Amino acid sequence: MKAPADQRGRRAFSAVVRGKLSRGPSAHIEANKGTLQFLPPPRDREAHAQPIAPHGVSKLAAEQYCMGLNAVYGIEVAALRYFNVFGSRQDPNSQYSGVIPKFLSQALDGVPLVVFGDGTQSRDFTYVDNVATATLSASEHRLDGPLICNVGCGSSHTVFALAEAVGRVAKRPVRIEYVAARPGDVLHSFADITVAREALGYDPTVGLEEGLESTLDWMLAQRRAGQCPG
Repeated sequence: MKAPADQRGRRAFSAVVRGKLSRGPSAHIEANKGTLQFLPPPRDREAHAQPIAPHGVSKLAAEQYCMGLNAVYGIEVAALRYFNVFGSRQDPNSQYSGVIPKFLSQALDGVPLVVFGDGTQSRDFTYVDNVATATLSASEHRLDGPLICNVGCGSSHTVFALAEAVGRVAKRPVRIEYVAARPGDVLHSFADITVAREALGYDPTVGLEEGLESTLDWMLAQRRAGQCPG
């Protein structure tokens, strides 16, 4: 049976301290779902993290654990703050699913796209290939001290604009059902990726609509094979 994530994390940290791993595990901090707020906006390298929900506190705590490993043991660490990652293998029916797999699934099913609030809230939607590139780069670069950086596209799109893009990619008209906004949701966020560019040579290459097309292709293939969730 696979050990819970917190147990696996403790084992990894222990292995690092005992010298069994050459490099420390990165703390991958997802700056999404309204869990991490930064002052002042936009979210840049100087912004002060101010979590507004327990989930966000846990993400920031993981980052600080890694900084502590660096300060006490000199272990090389990198904390990557992922922004609204999407791509294949996301279950649209999962409670942890982001808006994109839900929108694509709803569009394919011909049902309204459910939007929380008025749709003007904006996010930096980041295709998984961009995230993988940044993560591999962080694992390969020798770093001058601990690294904390944002991983996104450096741009933002409103949820309403996302719904329109889903309709274009799916080649069908979409209807929107507006429901009450969720408490604690951040209205606007996008990633300042300056540090990632400078430290890792990171340059996102897959934009929103290209990522939507790839995700939709995967979802259609899964449905044809009778394997797609929902």
